[in-house]
Amino acid sequence: FFFFFFFFFFQAEDGIRDAQESRGLGDVYKRQVQDTQQNHLACQREESFAGVSVFEGGCQERKDTTAHGNCKAHGRIHCTQTPVNLWITFRSYKMGDSYATAFSCGLKDLEPTVVNLADNRLSKKGSRTIIKNLKPSICSLDLSQNVIDEVGANSLGEFAKLRANSLRELDLENTRLGDTGVISLCKQLLDHPKLSTLNLAKNRITDSGCGAISQLVSETFYFTTLLLHWNYITGDGAAKILSAAARYGSMKVLDLSWNSIGRAKTKVFVKQLAENLATQENIMHMDLSHNKIKREHCKEISDALTPNHTLWGLHFADNEGYTVDAKGYLVEDALDVPVGAQHIEHRIGKLETLRKSLKASRRGRKQGSNCWICEGWSEAAVEYPLMKLN
Repeated sequence: FFFFFFFFFFQAEDGIRDAQESRGLGDVYKRQVQDTQQNHLACQREESFAGVSVFEGGCQERKDTTAHGNCKAHGRIHCTQTPVNLWITFRSYKMGDSYATAFSCGLKDLEPTVVNLADNRLSKKGSRTIIKNLKPSICSLDLSQNVIDEVGANSLGEFAKLRANSLRELDLENTRLGDTGVISLCKQLLDHPKLSTLNLAKNRITDSGCGAISQLVSETFYFTTLLLHWNYITGDGAAKILSAAARYGSMKVLDLSWNSIGRAKTKVFVKQLAENLATQENIMHMDLSHNKIKREHCKEISDALTPNHTLWGLHFADNEGYTVDAKGYLVEDALDVPVGAQHIEHRIGKLETLRKSLKASRRGRKQGSNCWICEGWSEAAVEYPLMKLN
């Protein structure tokens, strides 16, 4: 005789079961939380863009661009009777070109100081529409992770040349500028000496665009921060930028990580690079990590950095055979970690972050980079009074 036993398992759940297999109560509650969050974000996004559209319609009907006292908050645009330090933040709202016209129409009647439109699916057309309606009151502009072509770069340059323009920080990371767009932008920015921070990371810049960047660095007096992370810059282009920073300007922060400095067309770049680093007196924080620099070239750079006492923070990870010790010197790595074994992305910040790091405590900071700035090191002076000895 054969006996068959059947076991049935039942699971209780709040509400009505959907037409799908059971994955436990935990998944049900997670799904409810996710649905609630998505609905909330969708409503919030809809209200924001609806507010901008209403603001656009009100301006067109009343034809009044001066009276904003009765205006309430429209999405993330907050308008008062006398706006002071007005911030407009639409980061990662996936605006797209369809809402760019409505947004720009509401933007042209405001005078914000900070505009953040990063990661909004803006194409060339949408970016140009918004750039044309920017006001000279803007001190910080973030258009990163959108598409800005050469025409958009020209529009940004024309905006920067406006009289009484207050633009200090410009973030154009991952905007597909390329060499053509960067050259066009830098030529326009030469007439705007107030610019202090420029982020051109992830824009496929080669050595062809480094000439225009070095000219901008040398002729802009207040230029302090240049971020060129993840481009196609070789040692020849890096030597041009460092030469301009050594001779002119007041650059404090330079990010050249994740480029191809070790792959130069000529061997002269190492000598030029070493000479520029030896005579460098302005840069305090620099990142040369992940550049495939060979061991013999690292030795020359290490010798050039020995007499340098102004570079407080140096990042040199994932180059062949050398590392930064606790004293800030570039020394031969005893562990000899192979190239490619430490692919951990670490980004250095701008000058404001640098100042905060110098004042901050070391507690809770990530150790291991031996960067005095990132780890929160501070300078301490010890004075010994002169005493008469018997």
